[in-house]
Amino acid sequence: MSGHENESPLPGTAYVVPPITITASAQSTSAIRVIWGYLAGGGHTGSRVKWGVAGGPTEGEFDVPISSLTYIVSGLNPNTEYLIQIFGLKGGEVSPISKDAQAKTHPAAAVPSSPTNLSATPSKNTMALSWSGPADASNYKISYGLAPSGAVIGSATSVAAAHTVSGLNAGTHYYFDVRSSNNVGDSAPTRITRQTLQVPATPVGLRATPTISTLEIQWFAATAADDYVIRYGIEPGGAVNTLTTRLLREALTNLNKNTLYFVEVSARNANGESSPSRITQRTLDGPPLPPKPGPLVVLDTFDTVRVSWATINQPGYEVAYGVLSQYPQVIARYETEHLTWLLRYLSPDVTYFIEVRAFNETGYSAPSYATVTIGPDRTQPRNLSNPGRTFNEARLTWDAPQDASYLIDYEITCPGRPVVRTSVREYLATGLIAEQEYRFTVQPRRPEGPVPALSAVIGVVTHDFVPPIRVTALKLTPSTPGNALLSWSASQDNVGVTGYEVRRNAGSWISVSGTSYPVSGLGSSDVFDVRAKDAAGNRSLSVTTTFTNGAAAATSS
Repeated sequence: MSGHENESPLPGTAYVVPPITITASAQSTSAIRVIWGYLAGGGHTGSRVKWGVAGGPTEGEFDVPISSLTYIVSGLNPNTEYLIQIFGLKGGEVSPISKDAQAKTHPAAAVPSSPTNLSATPSKNTMALSWSGPADASNYKISYGLAPSGAVIGSATSVAAAHTVSGLNAGTHYYFDVRSSNNVGDSAPTRITRQTLQVPATPVGLRATPTISTLEIQWFAATAADDYVIRYGIEPGGAVNTLTTRLLREALTNLNKNTLYFVEVSARNANGESSPSRITQRTLDGPPLPPKPGPLVVLDTFDTVRVSWATINQPGYEVAYGVLSQYPQVIARYETEHLTWLLRYLSPDVTYFIEVRAFNETGYSAPSYATVTIGPDRTQPRNLSNPGRTFNEARLTWDAPQDASYLIDYEITCPGRPVVRTSVREYLATGLIAEQEYRFTVQPRRPEGPVPALSAVIGVVTHDFVPPIRVTALKLTPSTPGNALLSWSASQDNVGVTGYEVRRNAGSWISVSGTSYPVSGLGSSDVFDVRAKDAAGNRSLSVTTTFTNGAAAATSS
């Protein structure tokens, strides 16, 4: 705050005059009384009082009616030199100069209390602090560091109950200590911990493709970015042009040929901007750029796309493609002198973007653009079936895939069996076990490059319709009165005998695991039947023996 009492008005002009006398004296540690006076007849209607720390900005002002020529300025800091200025008022006019005085508040008698209500408002690299201070504080001392208790990074002093700390790192936790201070000493600190706002990361991969009058710039996405700010101009010291975009590319146009430009790209969100990524690039010096190729015509067939265009012939064309959801990332770029190109080995159920640019020695034209969606995968064998099977064989047949491109042959696999390859669309599996389930997979084989074909799977259960051979040597051997042992020779089966069944006097069949069966309670005449069975439920012809008065005779039935 500077004084005006030595300034002179413009000669020959009428103006409101300031006071001619002024005195200022300290009343306490926080108040100063000021008294002033005017020449008679000045027509003043009031006075304007302004004050502030000597050498600092104005901290306050107050208008006093002409009936009072004194005012007590309160709320001041102890032991502090203040400049008081009095301006004359006359209606709505203010004197152009003031009458000034300085006074120093009384020193404090004790250390001030600590600040209260400390708050912090962050930006990406600043922290705005504010607090409530005691009346006996002359100023405030601020220090800060990395939370929770890192070394002090910086410090500052403020006569106001507010201060903004700058030069901080984004997304970082800091502590801030504020102490009240006066001529006696410093209070204990009041601490607050806050994090600066997290802005996006700096974009990476910034690159520029020049022509004689444009720069095509691209970069990779930055985490948490809402959009991007582009600044560019002639290097060095040129005027800065600014653009914003939500895309990951931008064309800078209307540039001078053979001129060096700087380009900066920063990521931005609601918290602010990242630090910029910066490059320099010179525009080209040569013939005009070729025109943009005509509209693209795309024809897709399974995993291939034929793209064609019409234009005035140019030295060459660049064809680029990629997955649309990942635009502008490119899978591959190709150069050709023709007006068509075949893209191969594309994935099913994926939408691709295609860009075609003409180029010459100066650079590349603007791109022609198209999208195409590849249909579902049709590489699976169709109608895989098992039209015939026995207890040890299974016949498989199938139709070729709808998409038979790149097909070499078929590979048939089954757990526990050798891998078989065939170029025909059928296969006979032999050497199987009856009543077993087999899982066959038919996989079309393709060369490296295209996406592997889909396989087809079928489950087959073998049959067994052949019954066992009937038993032989059936006999009944008495052991004790009324008891005997029925026995026979083992049967045979194409797969295997699993057991036997015995029946007495046309009663119910009884399952027997071995080749004998004890009987009791023999009467004067009993008839016994025996037959073999296998796992498929096939049963042999039965063999019969009749026991009469202690003798037995076997017959077949």
